[in-house]
Amino acid sequence: MLIGYVSDERYVALHDVAVEFINSTGQSWEARSRASGAVYVELPPGSIGLVMQKSGYGGKFSRRRCRSRGRRSFGCWRMGCWGMRGRSGCGRGNGRSFGCIPVEPYKLELWRYGWEAEFCCGAGMA
Repeated sequence: MLIGYVSDERYVALHDVAVEFINSTGQSWEARSRASGAVYVELPPGSIGLVMQKSGYGGKFSRRRCRSRGRRSFGCWRMGCWGMRGRSGCGRGNGRSFGCIPVEPYKLELWRYGWEAEFCCGAGMA
């Protein structure tokens, strides 16, 4: 049965992602995503743990409720840093955020450029 689709942070389909499903009794099922990102496997109904791995991407663990008609989207994000902004832009008071799956120490700063450069926020790990 079709369980769902695996995509990256830009919602681009990912193929050949190793996916393991584990139920509460420790029984597991393995599948790989297809060229379209689709994951097909026969699973019993109930709460299922999901583990995903792909080289160059951060591993993921999640607990999902298995339904007979899957069509869920599973995100597998590329290692590195990326930024996102709110729909109304990065003006004062608007939402802004960033994400990072670090592979080495980093320092990240977000600046707003207008008449003058304005520091918005920053983070990092040593």
